[in-house]
Amino acid sequence: MNQRIRQKRFFWIATILFASLVAGLAYAEGGGGHQGKSHHNQKWLEKLDLTDAQTQQIQEIKQSFHSDMKSKRETMHKAKQELKAALKTDASEASLKKQFNELQTMRKDFATARFEKVLAIPAVLTPEQRAKFEGFGRRRHKKPHNK
Repeated sequence: MNQRIRQKRFFWIATILFASLVAGLAYAEGGGGHQGKSHHNQKWLEKLDLTDAQTQQIQEIKQSFHSDMKSKRETMHKAKQELKAALKTDASEASLKKQFNELQTMRKDFATARFEKVLAIPAVLTPEQRAKFEGFGRRRHKKPHNK
């Protein structure tokens, strides 16, 4: 029985480490951080010919998102550290699963909030501006085909 508990604990540790690695890679590839983003954001804002009211609304959306995400990120980090610490103790499997599920819920909430920002900014734009805005994303995500 003791061997079975060790196997389960190893499984959960490996799962947590893998999830952390994937999250770290996503962060490193542009999921987080702000290096050079404000300049890029300013360029597309200028190209859309926004009114002062639209600019103000978008800045408010971005500021609200930033402060909300900072809080969510800190909470997720704390939960992740607590889970890692619990994995090193004799915590029950049920307790570990509960902590893991809570962390996954936080990650889902984070992703949902990020998506809501994606929806909120185009809602401020006119149909013509929205078409330009969508064009920016298509050009940025196009990859050359090597044959």
